[in-house]
Amino acid sequence: MRHSSIILIFALTLSSLALAGPQAAEEYGFDGWPGKNGALKQGVALWDVSLPAYEVHSRRDRLTTSGEVIVRFRDKGGNKPIFEVALRVFDGVHEAQEHLLTYLDTSTLHLPFSKTLGLDVGDVAFATMNGEVLDNAVFTRNNVYVRVSLLASSACTSLGPLVSHTARKIDQTVEAEKQTLKAKGLSKPKIKKFGPASLTLRPNEPTDLHLQASDPLGGSLEYHFDEAGGMVWQEQGRWMFMAEKPLTYTVSVYVLNEHFLMATRSVSIEVIK
Repeated sequence: MRHSSIILIFALTLSSLALAGPQAAEEYGFDGWPGKNGALKQGVALWDVSLPAYEVHSRRDRLTTSGEVIVRFRDKGGNKPIFEVALRVFDGVHEAQEHLLTYLDTSTLHLPFSKTLGLDVGDVAFATMNGEVLDNAVFTRNNVYVRVSLLASSACTSLGPLVSHTARKIDQTVEAEKQTLKAKGLSKPKIKKFGPASLTLRPNEPTDLHLQASDPLGGSLEYHFDEAGGMVWQEQGRWMFMAEKPLTYTVSVYVLNEHFLMATRSVSIEVIK
């Protein structure tokens, strides 16, 4: 999977997570969290994490909402997902920790620090137990946010230390990544061109979306679109856009590399009567 280019097109309504309030920051001691002055990691090579007993079951990308990529895993040869990993790489350490705080603030449970449950990962980490099983771990390491969770149907004692084991392996992978001191030093994909052949269209009139991007790390890229109520598709290697109703459509492209570093760009297309 690491060497293949995955093309996913989806339409999602643009929204954002509410920022965590001061009460959550005080409750979890946010101002005292360690690692705030850490360097920026060049993403995380999730596909290089060794999980020999498992394979990817499915993937959900929430790039226009939480910004997370969520990958579900199953037993090799199985058909039901067992656990999932959510990732997001930020431009700064503070932003990653704020995202973690927002997760804690919206959780129905108060999460203890994971160290109190025997799991030492990340700069700051929290976890929950289901009986004798640690079933959820969420942490940041530098500018990378990670959550590893058992799925509800799989939370059983036979899975033992699965979440802890996976969280440690991902954390070690993030630690091993190259780093930079400033956001401009992150090796994000470069979007060289993104725009329609025509900025004004008639209803149901297709137009080419000219898109050129490259990866400074030399890997493959994934292209995701917020279609804004229109339609984006690929036809004979060309990206196309079309919309039915007369409106102004703000179409966005999200380009990810294999380390989950992302670049985005938007363009407005007007459909007239």
